[in-house]
Amino acid sequence: MKGRKHLWWLLSGLLVLLAVAIVAVNLLQWLLAPTMIVQYQASDAVIPNPERGLYHVLYGYYPGHADVGIDEEELKEVQAKEAITLVQLNYVLSDFIKQPLSEAFLQGVQHDLETVRHAGFKAILRFQYNNGEHWNEGKVDPDAPKERILEHLDQLKDALQQNSDVLAFVEAGFIGVWGEWHNSTNGLFDSIGNVNESSKAVLMKWLEVLPEDRMVLLRSFRHKQDVFGNQPLTGEQAFSGQPRARVGTHNDCFLASKDDFGTYWPDDDDSLRKQKEYLHNENLYVPQSGETCNAGEEATPYIACDNALKEFAYQHWSALNGGYEPGVLKRWQEQGCFSEIQRRLGYRFTLTQAEIPKQADKGKTLTLHISLKNDGWASPYNPRKVELLLRHTGTGVKYTFPLQEDPRRWFPGEQQQLQIKVQLPGQMEAGDYAVLLNLPDPRPTLHDLPAYSIQLANSDTWEPATGYNSLHANVHIQA
Repeated sequence: MKGRKHLWWLLSGLLVLLAVAIVAVNLLQWLLAPTMIVQYQASDAVIPNPERGLYHVLYGYYPGHADVGIDEEELKEVQAKEAITLVQLNYVLSDFIKQPLSEAFLQGVQHDLETVRHAGFKAILRFQYNNGEHWNEGKVDPDAPKERILEHLDQLKDALQQNSDVLAFVEAGFIGVWGEWHNSTNGLFDSIGNVNESSKAVLMKWLEVLPEDRMVLLRSFRHKQDVFGNQPLTGEQAFSGQPRARVGTHNDCFLASKDDFGTYWPDDDDSLRKQKEYLHNENLYVPQSGETCNAGEEATPYIACDNALKEFAYQHWSALNGGYEPGVLKRWQEQGCFSEIQRRLGYRFTLTQAEIPKQADKGKTLTLHISLKNDGWASPYNPRKVELLLRHTGTGVKYTFPLQEDPRRWFPGEQQQLQIKVQLPGQMEAGDYAVLLNLPDPRPTLHDLPAYSIQLANSDTWEPATGYNSLHANVHIQA
């Protein structure tokens, strides 16, 4: 009996020694390995990233209404409570149908966009000559003639150019009821509601007064097809600055019915499939925005969470009105998909793994590999920089290396493998450097502002004070 107990203790001791030896070997291998492999934990947080997600709606100008104006503190409160970074600014121009925009109005637009910048938001602009005040009575409120619209856009050009850094995109607006390009009182469409030379001139004027890197959204994709044809954008055409590459759509009756209250036509099953397939391909390269408008019985099968999530994903939605239609939003909250919608509108970049050298020589090439995935429904639609940063852990001295990457082409559902090679300066101080990734706004006015940098959807990687994403790795730079 004693012999068996002695043998048991001997075997136990040998197993412990073996386990210790295995751990020691693994540790030694890790210490001797030239690179480290870092794995990252995904986060399920709703992240207030720029140019995507739910948007807040405010009126910058609306004659006869006292509750208008853009308040910086209100925007900051909305962002803190709802993780929102987009605001739609509506301007009802009924006072100016027969006259130029006043200097006071133009100064107001300038002030509003400065307020948007101070609050860390991006703006969606819509100018309209009516707000559908008499639509429910069967009456059509007036818009303005083409010449007046073109004049107003020329007047707005300076404010648009000076503040284009804080424009996410603009809606074409101006024409028809609510500026939604239907029921014009000035013949701005043909007899069956298609774009004519007058409405085309308005679109082209928009593209003229905006910088080349900003886009215009039409109420219906069919209006874009009237101008540019029925074929969706190709990867070669995308982001080229050509007019057709700068036009997207906003569907303001998303999921309202089988045809989204006339957004799709014809509405037979085969035609609907083809129209949605067009959007599926087109919206890889341009923003899809809009709002819901119907929570009634007709909409019930379409606004149900399972169908809504499918349609959001297939059409690559980037932005959605976070306040309308309240019945639809409530349904999504009750059915449990609202938080997923908040998370996945637009892009959502998640680090998965990085392979980073433990040491490198100054003046030589540093090579590393980063894997990330886009778990959102769309990609960024405006230009975006990608930078690798090395920051000395003692002195805080920072070196920035711009990368030849375009996040607009990090498409939804795809895994990206970033193969990074940077030339280290010969004068770098020796020591340990934290490795970070920065995805800043390329405009100089916003580049260094954390509110305008992209936060990766990972746990414990975001530095709110800098706007950088830590890769949880240090590299030792040798003399």
